[in-house]
Amino acid sequence: MEFNKILTEKMYNAHQEWLKDDSQGKQLELTGKNLHGMDLTNANLTGADLQSVNLNAADLGNANLDNVNLSHAKLIGAFLVDTNLAYANLAMVDLTEAFLTEANLYGASMVLANLTRARLLNANLTEANCASARIIEAILTDAVLRRAELNGTDLSDSNLTGADLTHANLDDADLTNANFTRANLQEAEMNNTDLSNTDFTDAKGVNNGE
Repeated sequence: MEFNKILTEKMYNAHQEWLKDDSQGKQLELTGKNLHGMDLTNANLTGADLQSVNLNAADLGNANLDNVNLSHAKLIGAFLVDTNLAYANLAMVDLTEAFLTEANLYGASMVLANLTRARLLNANLTEANCASARIIEAILTDAVLRRAELNGTDLSDSNLTGADLTHANLDDADLTNANFTRANLQEAEMNNTDLSNTDFTDAKGVNNGE
């Protein structure tokens, strides 16, 4: 992890104190700041306010971003492998071509987010709200999306081989050319879903996959 004039070590330490006791220290608030390319590996930014921050190409590997507010932030090409983003606010965030392998996105709000060509292998999106998100040409191999809200989501050309979408809501989603080989779609909702050229080979929970 590195520090600079925008994110100083003093600010970071004050945030750690705030996490221990909200009457002490100070919550980290960096709304609209430019943290492009920063090394934030292993950082504990739980509960930080990072709205509209530029984190393009930043390294947040193994960082703790639990309950962080990253709405409208830019994380194009960011590295978020093994990162904890549970219950994070990622509404309208740009994660184009981001690396999210094995990231924890449990309960995250990703409404209208852009995850085009993002890599989400083995990522946990259980109960995540991805309504109307753009998850085009993304890799979600073996990802867990149990009870995820994917209504109106564009998953066209994405690879969800082996993904678990049990009880997921895919109403009005676009699954054109998506690959659901060996995926689990049991009890998933798919009303008015575009299934043009969707591959359900050996998938569970669909007529041609039982």
